[in-house]
Amino acid sequence: MNIKNIGIYAHVDAGKTTITEQLLHKMGIIEDVGRVDDGTTHTDSLALEKKRGISIQATPVSFYLNNTKINLIDTPGHADFIAEVERSMNVLDGAILVISAREGVQSQTSVIFDSLQKLEIPTVIFVNKIDRIGVEINDVCDNIKSYLSKFSFPIQNVEKNNRNVSQLFECSHEKLLEFLSDLSDAVFESFVEGNLCRDLLVHEFIELTKKAMVYPIIFGSALKGLAIDQLVEAINLFIPDKQQLIDGKVSGSIFKVKRNGQERKTYVRLFGGCLKTRDYLFGERITKIEKLESGKEIQSQDLLANDIGIVYGPNLKVNTSFGDLPRQKVSIILPTIKIEVKPIGETTRYQLLVALDTIADEDPFLEYELSEITHSIFINVFGEIQLEILQSRLNTEFNVFVAFHDAQTILKETPVKSASSQIALYDKNYPFYAEIEIRVEPLSQRQGVEIVSETSTGGLPQTFQNGILDGVNSYINQGLKGWPLTNLKITIANGNYCSVNSTPSDFRNLAPIVFMQALEKADTSLLWPMLKFRLKIPSFALGKTLSDLSQMNAKFNLPEQKSESYLICGIIPAETCQNYELKLKAFTEGKGIFSTQYSHYENAPKDIKSERVKLKVDPLDEVLYLMHKKGVLK
Repeated sequence: MNIKNIGIYAHVDAGKTTITEQLLHKMGIIEDVGRVDDGTTHTDSLALEKKRGISIQATPVSFYLNNTKINLIDTPGHADFIAEVERSMNVLDGAILVISAREGVQSQTSVIFDSLQKLEIPTVIFVNKIDRIGVEINDVCDNIKSYLSKFSFPIQNVEKNNRNVSQLFECSHEKLLEFLSDLSDAVFESFVEGNLCRDLLVHEFIELTKKAMVYPIIFGSALKGLAIDQLVEAINLFIPDKQQLIDGKVSGSIFKVKRNGQERKTYVRLFGGCLKTRDYLFGERITKIEKLESGKEIQSQDLLANDIGIVYGPNLKVNTSFGDLPRQKVSIILPTIKIEVKPIGETTRYQLLVALDTIADEDPFLEYELSEITHSIFINVFGEIQLEILQSRLNTEFNVFVAFHDAQTILKETPVKSASSQIALYDKNYPFYAEIEIRVEPLSQRQGVEIVSETSTGGLPQTFQNGILDGVNSYINQGLKGWPLTNLKITIANGNYCSVNSTPSDFRNLAPIVFMQALEKADTSLLWPMLKFRLKIPSFALGKTLSDLSQMNAKFNLPEQKSESYLICGIIPAETCQNYELKLKAFTEGKGIFSTQYSHYENAPKDIKSERVKLKVDPLDEVLYLMHKKGVLK
């Protein structure tokens, strides 16, 4: 049996869940098409999704098309849940990218498409809601070519005031020939020889799409059911099949974890081999397997290569992979907000930690930090909507009540210059039988933290070097100003030990002091997160908007005029644009649209002095640190 694993993606409110409903209805999986606004959709199963009318989690569902099994993953559109989008991409054979006709390409759309391109995932672009007032099809196509890919091409004609569409490839063959002539040798040669025919043009376009070299554009209106037949045909034509196989080395990727009462459901895309009940994954036995079958989850004895299924038993985390994967994983995101979460009412700290542990299984970015000084709890999030959803989930699913305090933009620290520090063996100021020399220096490129050793295991045994690594790593997330360190190279330059008294814990406990002494000599500067932004405003608001962007330290292209509005794209510091969407709505009479997406970290202005309360005892406060290591402080 052949299988296609497809993701459906969009900016929020572009209509992708409605498209999923129409596909399931067309394939006979559901009797009636659900409405997002009514909370009756098949893939939005969480109570919160039904209540808010948005997708929060990636939901896989299956149907059959011409004896080919289609596993379709409906993903969230809101930027706060981009982690769900990222994880699903690593298990795909193809994708449908939905664009709302009137809004065009939005910031989330661009971020998603860039990642689909990097992974070379064949992608069909579905322009939705073409029947809305003010939609100009040519403008939409130009918008896609400008902001996504010049290798996109509309393969339909749109007729009768955008309320009817043609079949696929009922488009201008002259334009299709012009588009393909530089991309296909076969088309060019047939044209020169005078043997060119429509069938060759169609065949070459399909093959180039399957190789993610071109991107077909089709048009419709999911709410009206317009062009759903053509979308089904596009899935059949443009997304390559994979065969179910039994032989081969077992390999796969975990892209979703969900709890069903006490059961822990682990969603896996198997790329090779076969998994069976009673097999072992990472030393834990598989107790049950379920397959996706025609909108349901059906128990099975096995899961074959290239299928998506649910595994019970092994305690595996999201993003875990095993065996040889066919492509590198993509990463497009980082949360930019850190906030303290406190239990309130009768909720205990222990209850809160248990609940956060459970939710972190589903979303690794939600891993929490604990202060060893005040025992406070901190989490990283993407935005306010995610916080609202988290608070509601804690309440309804775990009977845990919380309040959030002191949100801060997550900054990072990087060394200003190179420096080193050394503490000698038998130094009377330190109760450790260890000698360590550490050197720190900036990395020429922003590549995180690199730790190397110039000390041979003959001079300093590996167990002691491992102790140094453990000690240094325990303070990577707390620099001089309390923020995580990055763009940093750390070198274990030298070390010595006492063959009678030294232990790995001596090196583990001394290393943070030496490391932070070197970092203090090097000094650190701050980096702050930058967001890609896309801003659409009415013409009368241009002057005010440009003034605001300048005050917020934004960098942007010249405004692009679109009829009676302007489009401005660029990058902006996350720190300066908080709550700007509300301000924009106020002075644009509700017509302004401001959307952002994480881009990168860059140097913060010199006047930014932000420091974070440190979660771990500071090794530079040597008295306090040594008391902590001796167990005097708890």
